Amino acid sequence: MKRYQIVRSKLKKTRTLQKDKQISEFIPATITYGYNNLQEMLSRFPLIFIKPDQGSKGFKVAAVKKHFGGFSVHFNSQELKMKTLDEVSEFFKEYSQGKKFLIQQGIDVLKVDDRPFNLRIWVQKPHQTWKVTGITAVLAAPNKLITNYQQGGTLLSFERVMSKTAGNDMNKVKELTNQLLYIGKHASEVLNQRYKGLRELGIDIGIDQSFWPWILEVNTKPMIIIGNPQIRRYHSIIKGKYRKKKLKQPENN
Repeated sequence: MKRYQIVRSKLKKTRTLQKDKQISEFIPATITYGYNNLQEMLSRFPLIFIKPDQGSKGFKVAAVKKHFGGFSVHFNSQELKMKTLDEVSEFFKEYSQGKKFLIQQGIDVLKVDDRPFNLRIWVQKPHQTWKVTGITAVLAAPNKLITNYQQGGTLLSFERVMSKTAGNDMNKVKELTNQLLYIGKHASEVLNQRYKGLRELGIDIGIDQSFWPWILEVNTKPMIIIGNPQIRRYHSIIKGKYRKKKLKQPENN
C-alpha cells in the first residue's frame, strides 16, 4: 500500500458520492458553472457558492445571495451589490479567468457568535481499513462567509461548537455524531472504490438549522493543522515516515 492518490476535481468526487444512495442525501445540489446553470440555481436557492473545480484553502470561493431588487456577491471580505443576473455573470466571467468553476447550493449553516462554522471529519487509512480519527470545527473569520482556516478561520473543538448550538440537548448531539461517523466511514469507502490510492481524507461538513449534515467538500490531501496525536501518528504511517518500532504498537480503536 505505497501509492498515495490525490483527486483534485471537486466535481469528480461529488459525482462519485452522488451515485451512492446512502451518501447522496447528504450532498447539496452541485453543477458546473455556466450562465444557464447560474440562473437555474439562483431560481432554486437564495444562497449559492461558486468555487473552483480544482483549488484549496478556500481561495477563489465566493457566495451569491439573492434578495429583493438584486444580488450580493461575497468574496474575501468584500460584498458587491448587483441588480441583474447579467452583472453577476460578467463578474464571474472575469473572476474565474477561464478556469472551470462549480455552483453549489448554499446551506444556511449554524453559527457561533454570529459567525458560521463548518466541521471537518478526519478519516485515515493507515493500514487496510478506514478510521474516523477526529471531528473538528472551523469558525469563519469576522465578516466572512467562507469557513476556512487558511482564510483566517478559528479552529474549535467539536464539543465546544455543539455546546454553543445544541446546548443541553444531548440526544441531538448524539444523533449528529452518529451521522458524522457514518458519513466519514462510508464516504471514504465509496470514494476508495473509485480511487484505489486514497489514504487520507478531510470531509468538510456544513450543519444546517435543523442539524442536518451536508458534505460541502472532500479534501484528499488535508493539511494536518491539529495536535491530535493519533491523526499525526497515522499521517506519519501513511507517509512512510513512522519509525518501525512504533509501527509494532497496537492501534487505538
